[in-house]
Amino acid sequence: MEIKSLKVSEVNRYIKRLLDSDPILFNLKVKGELSNVKYHNNGHIYFTLKDENSVLRCVMFYENAIISSLPLKDGMEVIVKGSISVYERGGQYQLNAKDIQLDGVGKLYEEYLERKNMLEKEGYFDEKRKLKLPYFPDTIGIVTAKTGAAIEDLRTVIHRRNPKVKIIFYPAIVQGPYAPSSISKGIRYFNDNPVDLMIIGRGGGSLEELWAFNEMKVIDDVIKSKIPIISAVGHEKDYSITDYVSDLRAGTPSIAGEMAVPVLSNVIQSITDKKLSLSSIIKQKLKYEIQKCQSIRQSLDFYSPLNTLKRKSEQLDLFSERLTSAIHNQYKDHYQKLKHLSALLEATSPKNILKRGYSFITDNDSNLLSKKASFQKGDSIQIHLYDGIVNGKVTEILEDDIHERNKK
Repeated sequence: MEIKSLKVSEVNRYIKRLLDSDPILFNLKVKGELSNVKYHNNGHIYFTLKDENSVLRCVMFYENAIISSLPLKDGMEVIVKGSISVYERGGQYQLNAKDIQLDGVGKLYEEYLERKNMLEKEGYFDEKRKLKLPYFPDTIGIVTAKTGAAIEDLRTVIHRRNPKVKIIFYPAIVQGPYAPSSISKGIRYFNDNPVDLMIIGRGGGSLEELWAFNEMKVIDDVIKSKIPIISAVGHEKDYSITDYVSDLRAGTPSIAGEMAVPVLSNVIQSITDKKLSLSSIIKQKLKYEIQKCQSIRQSLDFYSPLNTLKRKSEQLDLFSERLTSAIHNQYKDHYQKLKHLSALLEATSPKNILKRGYSFITDNDSNLLSKKASFQKGDSIQIHLYDGIVNGKVTEILEDDIHERNKK
């Protein structure tokens, strides 16, 4: 008998009827951890339930989502009540959630949120209070379990990046009732025996398995630590409160190793590049300062007392030459004037007048006698000629004017 072929939609529809009619699948409760929670614009909530082995696609439709008061977040442990059905178009089965409640671990998550919110309000997540990590640590202290992948991953990554970094390992219990005390002792040990940097953490796990890093005992020691701390708890999606209060959070222990230690070869290359750059800057600066010094020296030479004295001496010589020239010119000018005046004086001197035939008469007391009234008959007189003096006596005084007589 030949089997009749069916359309894909017919197969999906048939499977959907089978699932919808199953009394167990129509009304069941499923326990698991929430992940990939998405609130859609249409009001539906899409998420995935998972355990250590499997995942189950889920949807809570709008009419049920508005009734639920529980805010859904990744990592919450919940119990979902609903029915298994098939999304015909996609051909995938899913859990249609009608109600969601916190599981026992979900209560632990509530405690986690409450503690996280309290510490955040008190300012312990503030970046300003966190310590700055050293760029190039020589010694790193690691607090984690002595077995497991975390310590090996850290050692491998750190020594690959810089084999010269010294690693000091403090074996701690990282899970269970004794874990908080053990981790705290490790943190205090490295504060009493200082290292450059501390890494605390462990590999991935559930909220219960990572709970030690949410305990106040550990959180207080992280906050009080004088050594910078990188928290590397779980995987990328795992967040402990220690991650928030530590100085830096790493998604995994391997990432913590990368954050803690720069690649030695890169550091050496960076130093070499900076050395060359610094050398070039120093040379340029030195060249500039030499030129500046030369300029200052020239200025100092120019304004030095010796050079100032030299310049003043040169100016004095110049002024002396000018003064000598001026005096000489003045002397020459005055000499010419004097010569002219001398010639003029010579031309008008009494001797030259006398030489031309003139004379003058004085009495015996050398008084000049120039008027007729000055003469008395019988007076002794002296007649001054060009070449001598003639003594005489007045014998006659004529009344008429010589000038009148000469005219006649």
